[in-house]
Amino acid sequence: MVSLNIPIISLICFLWCSIALMLLQQWIGPLKTLRTSVIIFIVLIVFLLAPCLLITDIFMTFLDTIFPEGWQEGDWRWKP
Repeated sequence: MVSLNIPIISLICFLWCSIALMLLQQWIGPLKTLRTSVIIFIVLIVFLLAPCLLITDIFMTFLDTIFPEGWQEGDWRWKP
């Protein structure tokens, strides 16, 4: 029983880290302009919340395809 848990935990850790690295990869440009202490803080938060951030990112991408341009800026008028 114990030997079966180790591969599952390893797979979960690998997927968790992969998600965090993919999320950080899309923010690498803005991260380069910050101080080292802030970068470390952001990396820790992203690694801690990686699955939640991935779900949020997928949801926001879905909303971007449904709503018109500018929906995040408060411009609720439908553009032709």
